[in-house]
Amino acid sequence: MHVPAIHSVGPLQNGKASTQRDLARFARVEQPPMAQMLARMERDGLIQRTPDPADGRSSRIVLAKAAQERMPEAIAALFEGNKEALTGFTDAEAEQLVDLLERLIENLDQIASAQSSVQL
Repeated sequence: MHVPAIHSVGPLQNGKASTQRDLARFARVEQPPMAQMLARMERDGLIQRTPDPADGRSSRIVLAKAAQERMPEAIAALFEGNKEALTGFTDAEAEQLVDLLERLIENLDQIASAQSSVQL
């Protein structure tokens, strides 16, 4: 059975630095929970922070070498989890499920955007 591909593991996977704000947008979470998660990841040696040359108040975040080395194993685990979760689904059913979930996420994003603009 074909397991639908993961669209993107994350903005840090390719070795490029991102800001906390960029990561929060990517993950679709607020800044405070992202800050807490990044603090734990830094404590565990998974990320490194460097000053942002474009903005002295901000930091650039990159995956530490140890995290980069563990990335293939983590991706393999994600794919195995997807495969197990989709056991018994045909390829067409798995693709339809992914399409439906993507549409659901788009709808939820639109609702959240509309609510954010009303609150401003």
